[in-house]
This record gives sequence, structure tokens and C-alpha cells, in this order.
Amino acid sequence: MLNTHPIVYDVLGLSEPQIPASVPTETRGTRTFTPLSPQAIGEIDPDVILIVDRSAAIGNEEANVEALRQSLANGAAADADIEVMTPKLWYLSGGGLQSLSLQIDEVRNAL
Repeated sequence: MLNTHPIVYDVLGLSEPQIPASVPTETRGTRTFTPLSPQAIGEIDPDVILIVDRSAAIGNEEANVEALRQSLANGAAADADIEVMTPKLWYLSGGGLQSLSLQIDEVRNAL
């Protein structure tokens, strides 16, 4: 699911991906989400995929990153570098200066 994060786009100034018109968004409460299939990721053809695993952050089963790699292996995004961010840092931190600094470092290191 695509979730735009202010640190990545506003603080670091990275460009938001262009989502194909065929990919619908979903609204849950006041939040809007964009579920991305491997096919949609292939259409976007990113150089780097940053994953923040909410399930892992809240103690549930971790996302299967290897399955994502395999599903992208033969498509346009086959060469994308897949980086898993520290889930608790991104979902459970208080948004203070220390966590902001750690998040910036994590993105910088991933790129």
C-alpha cells in the first residue's frame, strides 16, 4: 500500500511516484490509501522501494519481502532495490527530533 510520508517527500524532497490511473485509492475514515499490486509497482518502475511494515510494528506477522522480490523479478521493477525500514521507528515513534533524525538517516542509507 502506498503511503506518502512527510519525511520522505517534504523533508528530504524526494519526488512522489506517479501512480498509474488504473490503480484505485481507498478511503478509510479520514485517511486515503493506495494499494499497490506487483503489476502497479512494475508500471511505476521505481529504483528503490521503501517498505515500512505496519504489521511488524504492532507485533503481527511481518510482511513477506522475499515474496515481493519474487513477484517483481520478471517485470519492469525487477532491478528495484527493496529496503525495509525499521517498523517501530516509523509507526510508533513520537515524532521528536531524535526519531526524525533516525528516520532521515534510514532513508539516506537506503538510497
